Amino acid sequence: MSFYLKGFWALASVGLGLSSAQAQSYPIEYRFNVPNSAQIEICKVLARFPGVNYDDADEKTLCGYDFYNDPRLAICAKVQSTNPAVEVFEIKNGVDKESFIANSCKKEEGKKVGKFKQSMSCSHTPSILGYYHISKLFNGSGDVPPAVYRTMEFDQHQLIRQQGLKNADGTIKQIWGQFPTSRNQARTSKWKETVYTPDMNQLYGALSVNPRNEEKYSEMNGGLAQFKGSAALKLVTNAKPVADYIQRDMGGLQKLVQIKDVGDMLVMDYIMSQQDRYGNIHYTEYYYFWESGRLTRRSVPKKAADEEELKKKEGATKVKVMLMKDNDCGVAKTNVAKAEKFLEQVRHLDVNTYYTALWLNQNKSSDEIKNYFSSTLLFSRADMTKLTAHITEAAKILSDSCKAGRLNLDSDPEAFLRDQEIRDSRSYCELPSGFAPGTK
Repeated sequence: MSFYLKGFWALASVGLGLSSAQAQSYPIEYRFNVPNSAQIEICKVLARFPGVNYDDADEKTLCGYDFYNDPRLAICAKVQSTNPAVEVFEIKNGVDKESFIANSCKKEEGKKVGKFKQSMSCSHTPSILGYYHISKLFNGSGDVPPAVYRTMEFDQHQLIRQQGLKNADGTIKQIWGQFPTSRNQARTSKWKETVYTPDMNQLYGALSVNPRNEEKYSEMNGGLAQFKGSAALKLVTNAKPVADYIQRDMGGLQKLVQIKDVGDMLVMDYIMSQQDRYGNIHYTEYYYFWESGRLTRRSVPKKAADEEELKKKEGATKVKVMLMKDNDCGVAKTNVAKAEKFLEQVRHLDVNTYYTALWLNQNKSSDEIKNYFSSTLLFSRADMTKLTAHITEAAKILSDSCKAGRLNLDSDPEAFLRDQEIRDSRSYCELPSGFAPGTK
């Protein structure tokens, strides 16, 4: 029996087998002048995950944002929710930049395109950077927004801090108040290594894309208790083969995509020790259709005429696809997926997700992988200890479930619609020789 495997199969000739496209030198560094300062702010498009090739266009766009010298770009303090951030806006034509900032960057006058966060409160820079790059390892699961490394000059950040204290209320105002107000104070603070550069002249963190047109995934987004009782989790924990309770046509696609999305989320959240997922699950809509014999997806067009054309595609069906956009509260935090034993309950998983978890476990001790997490993604020694343990545990849980016949590797949408999903997963529990993960 055949089935579709979206990860590519290749025996690596050297190390983990970097592709020719990865010969480009990383990091790609951008430098920015700062008003009234000799400091130079830095943005870096980080190296690709070892062995995986993926486009860096969105990251280059992020790193092209000049906070001060671009007349169509502005920054303001985040004043909603709980964790502080510097929000980046593209200003609408006809709106004056100084007036826009004075009005606290009203969304009616500009479009939020990014947010710059540091390791404060629940936020953790390695979590934001790590989720983006590890999602690429997992075939782009979760549609995690691109993220880059960024610095910001100390005094410029103080201006944003003051704006946050002025305009925010509640918890987020309290956390804005926790940022040190002087370089000497920063030097003796608990954040001296996790928020500030060694000379204390700049802060560093992750600048990530602010997604557009997303919605709260109400079917599973009402907090942990609601998720545990949700129909979405019940689909993933149903012991029957998916063919027994999902119709094998485009009408059943939404449920199958939901099964895949939730399974992928639980695996990544276990590995990355996510604390704050349930209440932060979103989706965006795509059209799925058949093109050149393959199941294809495309985001919903902005123009009605373009959408009408898309509807003419073979089998065109609008589907909610999970967007994991809030990933800052991970790595060094409480592992909720582990505490709730969600992975032990999973009964359906995409075969690529399963093999990628096994591959990561097999390669986690290689110098290439360890150096990537520690040097590129800024994982501390304590972060690495947690990460390594969670990779090991996740792989064992999934492997044990597969070998015991509890885990069905049958949630690949295209394979299911072709009636080619894996029927007896026990024959596929071992990591195939030469498997290498990668994006679709």
